[in-house]
Amino acid sequence: MQAGFQLALELSSVFPIREAVQVTFDTVVNFARNLQKSGSDIIVEEDLATIFGRGRISLPIEQMFKKEILINHTFVPIHENCEIGLDTRLGPSISRALQSKDSGYLSTVIQLSMLGWMQSREYLVSALNESMTKRYQMKVPGATPGLDTERLTGAIAAFSSETSAFPWNRYVDAVKQKLKESIRSTGPGGELFNHSHNELLIIPPSTLLAAMDYLYLVQSLPENRKMAIANQKGLVTVIIWAHYLLNLTVVVKHVQNIDVRFGEASASVIINWVPNANLLNLSDPEICLLDSDMEIVLKTEPDDFRIGIIEACERHPLQNIGTTYLQRYFNTSNTVPKDSPAYLDAAHLVVANAVLTSRRMFRPTALKREGKPLNYFNLDRWRIIAVSRMIFDDIDFDEETVNSYVEKARNRAEYRLYISSAPWALRDLEEKSYGESAQSFGLMIYDHLTGLILVMACISGIEHAANLPLILDYSFIGVKTFSSLLNKEHPEPVGESDLLFAVGSMLVGTKFVQEEKANNDYGLFLVSDFGWSVFLGAVGENDPAMVLPELLHIKRGIPTNLSTGERKYRMRDSLDGLWSDVPRPEVVDQDESYMPRCTLEVRSRIEYYVSGKNDFRLAIKFSGIQYKSVLNQSNHPEFAMYLSYRALHQALWNTTLALPCVHLQEEKKPLKLGVDVAVVHGLDSPEGLIERICICLVKDCSRARWLAVHESGGCRHEPHRNIMLRGERCCETCAVDAAARFPGKWIVII
Repeated sequence: MQAGFQLALELSSVFPIREAVQVTFDTVVNFARNLQKSGSDIIVEEDLATIFGRGRISLPIEQMFKKEILINHTFVPIHENCEIGLDTRLGPSISRALQSKDSGYLSTVIQLSMLGWMQSREYLVSALNESMTKRYQMKVPGATPGLDTERLTGAIAAFSSETSAFPWNRYVDAVKQKLKESIRSTGPGGELFNHSHNELLIIPPSTLLAAMDYLYLVQSLPENRKMAIANQKGLVTVIIWAHYLLNLTVVVKHVQNIDVRFGEASASVIINWVPNANLLNLSDPEICLLDSDMEIVLKTEPDDFRIGIIEACERHPLQNIGTTYLQRYFNTSNTVPKDSPAYLDAAHLVVANAVLTSRRMFRPTALKREGKPLNYFNLDRWRIIAVSRMIFDDIDFDEETVNSYVEKARNRAEYRLYISSAPWALRDLEEKSYGESAQSFGLMIYDHLTGLILVMACISGIEHAANLPLILDYSFIGVKTFSSLLNKEHPEPVGESDLLFAVGSMLVGTKFVQEEKANNDYGLFLVSDFGWSVFLGAVGENDPAMVLPELLHIKRGIPTNLSTGERKYRMRDSLDGLWSDVPRPEVVDQDESYMPRCTLEVRSRIEYYVSGKNDFRLAIKFSGIQYKSVLNQSNHPEFAMYLSYRALHQALWNTTLALPCVHLQEEKKPLKLGVDVAVVHGLDSPEGLIERICICLVKDCSRARWLAVHESGGCRHEPHRNIMLRGERCCETCAVDAAARFPGKWIVII
């Protein structure tokens, strides 16, 4: 009997064909429209519910799930009067799942929320699509062919982003801890942890295909059906799915000659542990549906799946992620208890290296006379310590010890610390585990943790993001640029997009970088996934001197258009085809004095948002008039300029902020004009200006100052000038003097 026909018989005897709920046509159309705006799709969700909606979710899980995702629902504009906001309210998919009398929708959401937390979205979508196609070819009752990839991706993204508050990582930890404890009670437990953690999470395509039917048959016929999996690939995900979600008893057989049981009832799912296996080389398992006599009823073999990328993307909240990394690393070849002093030693080493490295990061702008960078990162030590306490939440490290490590390195003129600098507990553990290679292998882990601290310390608001779900991966996607700084003795420049791309990679995954490279990194200023959004500091209407370009911002919520309800996961500039009529620069003062003032009146600033395929796109129109003369108040030319936030950020990245001075802001009166200094109205220096310093008259108008920052950054009319931006606690004279102290030509924005 053909497998497809047999499976059809099995399913039709247990599950009736899912019938559509009788609702009005208008209701369906409106709901479909709302789903589409959220990024999901009504056909996709119905097809998924036909499969996953057959599972009966464990009551404790269902209750906890509802409790966690119903917390703190708000809509907060990205900045004042902005039509796009960050929305933590439930979208149509989750709202229906919670309110519908049909429990299948909630069951579908919970199961796919879990799978979306464990597997990379690209792989999960591909595996689901191919599995659905195979079910259709097998003529399974109610089966539909594979779905549109883009729409299926949108549905999975909506489920993940709206349910990211649920702590799936706790169940990953629970499964691994039980396996570890069971093994430890019978002898050394190293074999479990010799496996790649990702390999224990990746659910192979054949296992996913089988689980999409076998699990529900086993749950509905507990006395007559069992599911058997030939090896441990994807074991953690299968246990969470079968035991914690569907309340089935799972037994892992022959783990160091013992059986590890999850649940008290008779075994419904049996996983065979292949001893001494390298999961990277182990074939995908064969999965069987068995009857009560353990005879094979159905078999799913790992044949002819055409999926190119198979990868897990396990996630972990930012809180305690560093401790989890250390625990997994230390227990790769040993059993290291949580109270081992090696954890504290490692934390001190990592945090001290973060402090040391932070002093070598700079924005590549102007140079001092001796050739040293002028704009080092304004990364306060308290930010590094605060982030470190969050990621090492279970390790009570001592700040004074960190400071002593830092001073020891500086006194020795060392730019970083090595394992040899740590106390005996960490050195002894590393030498026992890795011998002569301890320095190189151990440093890779510690250096990546240092990079993680540096990136997270550059995010304003990170103290409120303990639940930020980052990808938990030894390759440390995104932080390599920053971890590599440890091995650079001299100061290293950081690119204007490096921080945003680092956080985006850890939030979205490797596909984020691929997508943005395909898009030529065009104008991205906000990235969102799993219910959190990270964006550039230039976003909003603050004065440019109040914005630290090396700080990102983070908030919970999905970018949403308040008026339409449309949701997107990226925001970027949209300036193609928009022509700007830029005020022409002209010299107005070259004598002995000048009057600090603003010669531009920005009368309006309007944000225009349009919806792209996968993003919101923004152009900001600045319009006003340019005063040619203090005396002549008529015939002033009008101007209109189109800019956006990434362009403003890029320009600000290239500026130098004048340090605060002790002088009081004087009343309006002429100021002395030094030698080799000219004053212009307009937004950059005129072509052919020979004076070394050019003062741009945009005083007390934050919008005009932003325009000057942007246009001066281009310096279209002459070779590059450095940019000095006066802050609110610096007088005009001191801002000009600050520029005069450094080599090269300068524009001073007062």
